Amino acid sequence: MQGVRKGKDPVADPLDPPATWRFGHPAGRPPGQAGLLRAAAASGELIPITIDDREVDNLARSSGGCLQAHNYWDNITQFIPDLADLPKE
Repeated sequence: MQGVRKGKDPVADPLDPPATWRFGHPAGRPPGQAGLLRAAAASGELIPITIDDREVDNLARSSGGCLQAHNYWDNITQFIPDLADLPKE
C-alpha cells in the first residue's frame, strides 16, 4: 500500500517504480519493464516481482493521531477491505 503524499507523508513513495524513477516524477512504468524489487531464486538468479501499488488517503479516511498519514488500521474504506481480500487472492 502507498500512503498519502501531498507533503503529509514524506516516505509515501511508490512501492514498485521503474529503476529510473526519481522523486517528484510519475511512477508508472511500461508493461514488461522490471521495477526495483527482485526476489532471489534458489539458483541465485534475481527474478522481478510484481507489487500492486495502491494509493490510499489515510488523512481523509482514518481518525487522528500524531502520524495519521500512517494510520492504515483505521482506514476501513480503503485499506482494511483490500487487506482482508489478500488471502482470497
